[in-house]
Amino acid sequence: MMLFWLLTWTALAGDHVVVHNGDTVESFAESDADMATRIRALNGLGPTEQPAVGSLVELPDGLSGLPMEAAVVNVYRGAAAALPRSPQINLVPGMGLPAGSRVCTSMDGYVTLRLAIDQEGLQHDDITLLPSTCLTIQATSSRSSGRRSMVRLETGSITVPRPDAGASPGEITVATETGITTADRGGFRVHVESDVARTEALYNPLSVFGGGVEQRVEPGQGSRVRAGQAPSTPVALLSPGHPIRPLDGATLRRPDFSWVRVDTALGYQFELASSEDFREMLVARSVDRPSWEPARLLLPGDVEGIWWRVSAIDRHGFTGVPSAPQRLALPVGVSP
Repeated sequence: MMLFWLLTWTALAGDHVVVHNGDTVESFAESDADMATRIRALNGLGPTEQPAVGSLVELPDGLSGLPMEAAVVNVYRGAAAALPRSPQINLVPGMGLPAGSRVCTSMDGYVTLRLAIDQEGLQHDDITLLPSTCLTIQATSSRSSGRRSMVRLETGSITVPRPDAGASPGEITVATETGITTADRGGFRVHVESDVARTEALYNPLSVFGGGVEQRVEPGQGSRVRAGQAPSTPVALLSPGHPIRPLDGATLRRPDFSWVRVDTALGYQFELASSEDFREMLVARSVDRPSWEPARLLLPGDVEGIWWRVSAIDRHGFTGVPSAPQRLALPVGVSP
């Protein structure tokens, strides 16, 4: 059953769009009657039939963007990919990944992928896979009006960094077995649980689809979706605990992190990265108290500084908006 499901999704490697409330074949065709006819033919729709909300519509040439490969930006502690018609290979920065590539991180590995890039090569959309995560790249494309990427998350968790200030929209769609999340400005997370997918909108609004229903989720909210059901009513995410130590800008002499306790939190997500935008993740650890003090902290040998942040986890399992990144320097003459 799983093999058939994956083959079905691999067949969606063309440029597809998610149907939002109010979308029609005519709106996708930009009121071009011939283009509307082509869309209906591609998607098996009758002369007056409209696609269901939350379904995927394939776009014909003329509306599709320019297809492109995704690329590996950063790898830490191991990730591998199975490319179409190729054996599994270990990932290295700069490697290209065509549509249909299945990427998996190790139990303690992280990888950031660059999905779509604009036609000038200046703006891009990235996605970070946390440990024990597998996804398939369905499609990445670029057009003059923006970028579009689609992935299928099978297991684990992904984060989508918010875009740089002034960046144009870049639509990222994350499909799971139970629903679909789509946003045009990043800044969200998606987690696959045993029988449900959980989405957290951190900095920008997004849409979650399930059971033929679109649920709008505003920044600072989360929603779940189970197979065949409408997404849950959004809940407010917890605010983060304010970092206490080490102080921002301090020199890291021992791995001793703490932050202000959040009264209603059941736990916290601690994150450490070698970049301020957290595209180069080093640690993502759930803890049950407002501190993290590992006996040893192993870091790559080529970093000059690190950043840390923390999020509160509520009783529903939603992970809240992260605290502002805190930068730490390494002692002079000392490498990790």
